[in-house]
Amino acid sequence: MKNPAIIIILLVASLAIGLGWWWLHPRDARRENMGEFESDMTEALLHGIIQDFDGNQPKPYYVTFGEAGTEPSRVFMARFSAHNPRVQGIVGASPGRGVVVQIIRIKRITEGAFDYSVKFPNLPAGDNRFLYRLSNAGGNWAIERKLPDVLGR
Repeated sequence: MKNPAIIIILLVASLAIGLGWWWLHPRDARRENMGEFESDMTEALLHGIIQDFDGNQPKPYYVTFGEAGTEPSRVFMARFSAHNPRVQGIVGASPGRGVVVQIIRIKRITEGAFDYSVKFPNLPAGDNRFLYRLSNAGGNWAIERKLPDVLGR
């Protein structure tokens, strides 16, 4: 017959290891694959969105990635450090007078074409989701078209 103290020690050790792994590797939906989002292609998309939205009164732009709203890295946001209007992540900001740009997903169509699903959470529902097709011509990414995303794909 096995010693109950050894079994209890093994169970507690297993639990501690499991909790430690969970704590170090959380399954948080806010953690997106930033390599997918932070690219020259995404930078070109944001510049196109800013040109599309900006009128006579430039507004600040707040960028977030994925369904849960992952904050862009400082390295990616440094691409916009001298940009006017201001472009920044959304954490700690109050975007009441600005435009929130939530890049939800990217889908590869061909080698040189991708569809971006983008939501603008501070715009009225029904008018706040778009599909942007970006294509690469001569090494430069550009918006080829913008369509309403009524299905929220």
